[in-house]
Amino acid sequence: MILSGDWISTALPAKIYGLFGEVRIAAMGGATEASIWSNVFDVPRAVPEDWRSIPYGKPLANQIYYVLNEELLECPDWVRGMLYIGGTGVAKGYLNDRRRTEEKFVRHPLTGEVLYCTGDLGRYWADGNIEFLGRADDQVKLDGYRIELGEIKNVLRQHPDIADAEVIRTEQQRLAAFVCSRKVGSRSANISEKAAVIKAHTDNMRKRLEEAELQGFDVFDRCLDEICIDHMMRTLREMGVGRERSVYSEEQFLTCLDIREEFVPLMRHWLRLLVQAGAVKKNGEVYDFSGNCRETDHAQDERQGAHRLLLEKLHEDLRQNLPICIKIMREKGAALEAICDHSFGLSAASVQKYNLLSPLFSDCFLELFSLLAKQRGRELTVLELGSRMQGNTQQLIQAMDAAGTYRYVDIDGEKEQELAAAPYGHVDFGTYTYDIRSEALYVGEWYQKADIIVADNALHRAPDVETALVNVRRMLKPRGILLLREYTENQPLLLSTVAFLEEGFSQLTDERKIRSLPLLSAEKWEEKLAAAGFEMISGISQKDIKAGDYRGAGECVIVAKNSAQETAFELPALERYLNEQLPDYMVPEQIYEIDKLPLTGNGKVDVKKLSSFAGGGKNMYQPAQKTDAMTPAEQRAAKIWEKVLGCSIDSANVNFFRCGGDSLKAIGLVNSIKEELGVDVRLSILFENPELASFAAELETLSQGQSFAEEGIL
Repeated sequence: MILSGDWISTALPAKIYGLFGEVRIAAMGGATEASIWSNVFDVPRAVPEDWRSIPYGKPLANQIYYVLNEELLECPDWVRGMLYIGGTGVAKGYLNDRRRTEEKFVRHPLTGEVLYCTGDLGRYWADGNIEFLGRADDQVKLDGYRIELGEIKNVLRQHPDIADAEVIRTEQQRLAAFVCSRKVGSRSANISEKAAVIKAHTDNMRKRLEEAELQGFDVFDRCLDEICIDHMMRTLREMGVGRERSVYSEEQFLTCLDIREEFVPLMRHWLRLLVQAGAVKKNGEVYDFSGNCRETDHAQDERQGAHRLLLEKLHEDLRQNLPICIKIMREKGAALEAICDHSFGLSAASVQKYNLLSPLFSDCFLELFSLLAKQRGRELTVLELGSRMQGNTQQLIQAMDAAGTYRYVDIDGEKEQELAAAPYGHVDFGTYTYDIRSEALYVGEWYQKADIIVADNALHRAPDVETALVNVRRMLKPRGILLLREYTENQPLLLSTVAFLEEGFSQLTDERKIRSLPLLSAEKWEEKLAAAGFEMISGISQKDIKAGDYRGAGECVIVAKNSAQETAFELPALERYLNEQLPDYMVPEQIYEIDKLPLTGNGKVDVKKLSSFAGGGKNMYQPAQKTDAMTPAEQRAAKIWEKVLGCSIDSANVNFFRCGGDSLKAIGLVNSIKEELGVDVRLSILFENPELASFAAELETLSQGQSFAEEGIL
């Protein structure tokens, strides 16, 4: 059997010999630039205890290894040096890359032969065997100690509960380890009987929904669409469509609108809906807007019946929000500004009332949560994923009979203060800011902690749904439950309201990006859940009940369990193990458990990505040079930037977004300035002045102006 790798664990041969008996094990290594294989070592059945890893061994026939110092002179036995490969297997160089060829392929100063510089460190033993000592770029110096990161990795990989590991030096000059745990069978009880109870309960709910009084819902649905179509036409007219001409190609239409690129797909959807509704005529490749803009008085529409006032409210809200819709489409940062100052009256929470089945599905959602909570029969740990919908947080907490822990995962940082003020009685309540939509690598302190995760119309907002679901699964205990509620219909109402706060759904990166529509069907959600490691237990979908022609938002509620196995990894035990195997200065200060190591395009461990999760990627700016001492205004602003960005700000020339700032942190910055300095700042000021110096100057001017205004009132 052939083993290959830089650091072959000393524990591995014994396992192989135990399984295969008379097998012969050869450890081999080398480099692609030297015919791949250049060294071999016959691994003994009893590996000496003092070996750190399996040696490289001796050179193969027609190949030779040199251990050279910085002057390319040979190192004596047992002396560390750089490993060079010579012989007939050495390549001529890199194709069309003269610089790298000259850097890596050198001539021996005495023999003149071409050698390949491996970038590895090693030494010759007295018996002619080579010991691998790590990559040259894996050798770091911390607090005066020279440390081989590969040696720490090797120790971690020898732990029986660790499948793989990587060690890095962070930008804060600290050691961080990333470990992948081996999986073991779940120790949780089988829940097949409980699943049967849940399914029976959802079947009963489905019958109750079918028996609900839905008269007039289909008429309401058509009126709702007509109001939205009217709003689209009115908005386009206001933006100049039809002012100088009536017939447009698609390109001419988009040029006339003068909008940001993010909103181009949304306007294409509008165009499609207007053609379907007959408000715009399509002749070949051109669109005719010559028809009059419909101004139907929906408030007087006799078809509306009991829903007349509701539709009248929508009609008026769309009119009032028309200017800000246009502003959002044309000005970067306007959507975030609207979220902060609550000036946009058509948020997800406010339009929820136009889905007439929403109260019924909310009841189903709460009932299912109550049933799930009772089934656990003990203190629960619950995470609720925040959304922009009208939340049921207090009702969900009331459904927890026993004491427990309930955390609201504030994805956007929007509801922390609002929720913190409410009384929650017997439950330990708190908010936890974490964006589960970011790439699944590390989910922090909540790894395998939650019994139940509640996601009420939250997950469709993730740029990549599969990534979000993997994050959710990793925060659940093995066999933990995900209670999911989602809309499935990308209706005109969605494209006339919420689409503006979501930047025209331009942030999607998964398969939905092709259509630029955020909502998935119930069947698609089930597929995504299965792919992420969930098992379906039960579900209710609007399409499964008899609702006439009412389309609405197409709600669905799904109960799924985490089918993942438990992990064998225990942090305290691993820390004790490292302290026994390594000197203090080599024990990583940070240890992260992840599913798998991220890889670059060429299959190597992506160290940069790991650094970002260890805190090393937060300082992403490179100031040209140190500036003079900051002004008092800049110092005040810098302190708040440091709090929001989580990094040190020591120059007035730094850029907020190059320091790791994003839209979420921008909102946090605005809120922090208002809380700490009492100054109302528009997000657009940050976008226009992303450098600290100019931002601080604007903040100072704004602060003085607001103070003067307050004094004037007094």
